[in-house]
Amino acid sequence: MKQLLAISLVTLLFVSQGCLFDDDGDGDNTVTNSITGRVLALDKDGIKGAIITLSGTKADNELFAPRTALSDSGGYYIFEGITDGSYSIVPELQGYRFAPVQLSVVIAGESVNPGSFTATEFEPDEYAEYTITFTSTWSAETHPLDFPQTPHFSPIIGAYHNERLLFWEEGGLATPGIRELAETGARNIVTEEILAAIDSDDANVLLWGGGIPVSPGSVTITFTAHRNFHYVTLASMLAPSPDWFVGVAGLDLFSVDDWNGNIVVDLYLYDAGTDSGETYTAQNYPTPDPEKIRIIDGYAFTSGGKTVPVGTMTFIRTGFLDSEKE
Repeated sequence: MKQLLAISLVTLLFVSQGCLFDDDGDGDNTVTNSITGRVLALDKDGIKGAIITLSGTKADNELFAPRTALSDSGGYYIFEGITDGSYSIVPELQGYRFAPVQLSVVIAGESVNPGSFTATEFEPDEYAEYTITFTSTWSAETHPLDFPQTPHFSPIIGAYHNERLLFWEEGGLATPGIRELAETGARNIVTEEILAAIDSDDANVLLWGGGIPVSPGSVTITFTAHRNFHYVTLASMLAPSPDWFVGVAGLDLFSVDDWNGNIVVDLYLYDAGTDSGETYTAQNYPTPDPEKIRIIDGYAFTSGGKTVPVGTMTFIRTGFLDSEKE
């Protein structure tokens, strides 16, 4: 009985000191501790409802599965049952920016409080300027099968628009404008479609740029997006081809509550589903019943079982404008 009582007292003492064994049930019997912190407003009041994300690497170099916690009415948050390791803490709350952007912390046998975040309320700028660069990597080296003698891309066209509108999408049918662009490189009909969307307040800017006369190559355009029209769609014909094109469809330039600073999109080749030709220089062969737009994952665009992109589109935010400077 005395031996059993002694074991019980030791166990009670160990738990009371904040040390736990196998808290997550994985059988590793690792000692764990906690990370605590606080989110404050500029007036030092606590901010409730901030999403705090913890990620990192355990001391044994195993990746730590990210966890989230919410700050309470006093701005406090806690992560319990954390093993030794190196971690990063990132806060997020719509309508707020944080300083610092993240905190780093090392757990080494004891619980820690790495400090506080200060949250500043803000409204995103009404306008954002973007430089858009279309870079073609399509070449005889990247796509050697049947590579044509005159590889080029048509002038690009597109729009900034709202979430209700899509000019084209994978799995959808090509509009008359996208069909004309994909088959001939012409922009007449798609321009009319975009202008109609502007008239209906679903789009606000017609994006118009040059092409790439010889691939590989690149072309850059600069435009300003509005906060109410922060989605972008662009397209360009790959030529020669039956009805093949590249682009982005409904790319969101906003992340949570602010303009994205830098986005890079790999460009895979799409079949508009309106011409049944199967090679670069196939004769015109209109598809009787138009098919859905799809990524071409065969012919000359697959290598080693993987579909190879033909380029990239890069969106770099270069500045802001408020409504008074429009």
